[in-house]
Amino acid sequence: MTTESHLDRTITFRVAGRRCHLSGRQVLEQARQALANGIPPEAQRYREWVVVVDGQPVGVKWLFSLATGLSVDQFNTVQARSVFRRLGIEVRSLKQTSSPVSPDVLAKTPPSDELARQEFLDQVAEAVQVHLPPYLSPSAVRNRDYYLQIAYPEFRISHLHYEVYLLKSRHEVALHFESALEINLAWLEHFKPEVAQLSQTLGYPVQAERWGRKSARVGISFPPRSLTAALAQEMGILMTRFIQVTYPIMQEALAAVPLPIPARRRRKKKPTDDAERGYRLLDAEVRAIRDFLDGSAAGRPGDERLCYWVYLCLTFKLHEEGWRLFTLIDPSQVPKTLYERTNRFAQTCRIRAEVQM
Repeated sequence: MTTESHLDRTITFRVAGRRCHLSGRQVLEQARQALANGIPPEAQRYREWVVVVDGQPVGVKWLFSLATGLSVDQFNTVQARSVFRRLGIEVRSLKQTSSPVSPDVLAKTPPSDELARQEFLDQVAEAVQVHLPPYLSPSAVRNRDYYLQIAYPEFRISHLHYEVYLLKSRHEVALHFESALEINLAWLEHFKPEVAQLSQTLGYPVQAERWGRKSARVGISFPPRSLTAALAQEMGILMTRFIQVTYPIMQEALAAVPLPIPARRRRKKKPTDDAERGYRLLDAEVRAIRDFLDGSAAGRPGDERLCYWVYLCLTFKLHEEGWRLFTLIDPSQVPKTLYERTNRFAQTCRIRAEVQM
């Protein structure tokens, strides 16, 4: 379903460093033109999120790419959905309905001010990204059904992240420490002296506490409310302010107690089949060298290949063969630098062959 009153409104937004001006009607008209001669395969490459255009579902990223001219790897689905929502274009989840393609079903959906959790968290994420100053732009934003995680390059998201957490008992805006217990508690100590000042600055009681068996957190909790667009804006702005006042303290904590260095994983050995194949190829090259020198080869190889064979002979200690091959190379048929390098290899072969006699 689209919001007709919004379709003609042109909005301005920035994505992938590009400033764009679009209306919902322009986007849908471009889609109709693209679909006029059949459905492009790219339009059907989607996993969950679609826009229904005249009864035909198309991928959100395809449509956003079509409308903006950006490549699909220059933006993510969250960004595209956020812009489409502002344009009055409804984005549907295949997980939320078994029949996303029927316009009749969509038209009968009763309007509601309450948003689905993922849509709500998308709007929170958008508000955070809009209100944060550029130097605090996060490196990762993850929407995980009932929580939203925000991280920075130095955080390593599995150990440390900001989080909007939606539970039946409470809603939370917090900074979560989920590294080793001793590290989490050490970080927590940096925040405890700042709790009173943080509470006064933010206008909410801030808690700094151990959480669960080995985690810790600094955050604000409040009773759950209906997940409306207004609340998404409120929580997004609160998270923005929370990041601005806690990020400098977290930097000090990381300077004093760095994240643990991840253990290096051992590289898996290549299958023995690959090694055996390599040996077979080398054996074939050596046989070709000897056949050529013995006069039993079907033809003469090119001079560049002869240069390669000289190097091969030096590597595998076939010194006599290497010198003999070099004497058969025509210098005019190979680049000067290649000939000079091969000459050095050949002279080494000659000397070592003489020593072996």
